Amino acid sequence: MASNFQELQKTWDKNPNDGSSQPNLVVPSDDSKQKSVAPKSYFESLQDTWDRGTPSTTPVVTRGETKPVDSKPKEKEEEPEDMSEIGILAKHLKDEGVIDYDDEEFEDTEDGLVNIVKKQIEKGVIDYKENLDPVAKQFLDFIEDGGDPQHFTKAYSTVDFSRIDKTSLKGKGELQKQLVAELMRRDGYTREEIIEEIQDLVNGNVLHGRASRSLRKLQDSQNKERADLLKSQKEQASKKKEDEQSFLTSLRDNIDGKEEIAGFPIGKKQKKAFYDYITRPDRKTGKTKLVMDSEADKDAQLKMAWLYFNNFNFEKVEKKARTKAASNLRANLERASGVSRKKLKSKSRTKVTGDDINFSLFSKAMKL
Repeated sequence: MASNFQELQKTWDKNPNDGSSQPNLVVPSDDSKQKSVAPKSYFESLQDTWDRGTPSTTPVVTRGETKPVDSKPKEKEEEPEDMSEIGILAKHLKDEGVIDYDDEEFEDTEDGLVNIVKKQIEKGVIDYKENLDPVAKQFLDFIEDGGDPQHFTKAYSTVDFSRIDKTSLKGKGELQKQLVAELMRRDGYTREEIIEEIQDLVNGNVLHGRASRSLRKLQDSQNKERADLLKSQKEQASKKKEDEQSFLTSLRDNIDGKEEIAGFPIGKKQKKAFYDYITRPDRKTGKTKLVMDSEADKDAQLKMAWLYFNNFNFEKVEKKARTKAASNLRANLERASGVSRKKLKSKSRTKVTGDDINFSLFSKAMKL
């Protein structure tokens, strides 16, 4: 019985579908002579490939070639964990090299992304300042600490004595005189005393030695002045930061410890919202909601002053509210019952039954 491949071969030999002739292949023989042999048909090649196949592979054939395909199941690719739009954006920015962060420490929230961007900006500023001239870097640090630019300019606008080389003083009489005079001026000598001293140094041929010592003292003094300026400003900035943090901590503790504020009850969620209202700055304006509301209301300060003036006494307000509520209730009752105020005050008592009054309207009248 012919195999399936043999039947397919017969069909193929009778009706080739490519319309091309199959050329004879020339192969070398043992005696180096060439002889012609007929090539195997397509299905003969297919059958040979099939017979040589192993259980672990399945041959995939195209005309004239066979390609084994691995039968092992492909491992399923791990799907990324669910991320919010913020997380997807952060990952994209990280992949593009815009920001850098530790995946385990990243907080998948809007605030988390804002903090990452802030840190990246701070890092960029630090890297930028490291490549600046030392004086320029000191100036930026001074400004960041809240220093007055004029103070820095005043300290650095004078002659930079650190740039004067001691060995360059030789043969420069005028420079020697200026150095000696500047040190004496700082020490409190008068103009006449300075002129007289310099003349004595010139006459004694010791001006160069005195100028060298004056230069060293001027350099030390100037370095100390500049260092003290930067140190003082940094200490002030640190103190200001500590005071702000202390204020915020005290404010939070004060709010958390309240059950009511100015007679108004306050719950746990309201406490947090109220604290944020006072302290949390807006990202666009840098102002808190309290400040923005105060600026939007031109009478804000006037209202607060009035409350303080009345010691936050709401009795008058409460009395006015009760009076108004009572008036509204009386009017609603009169309209609902159909009984006029005069009838209610009449000496003659009118017998009223339940059928005469629509009590369903009473509850409606109570809703002020």
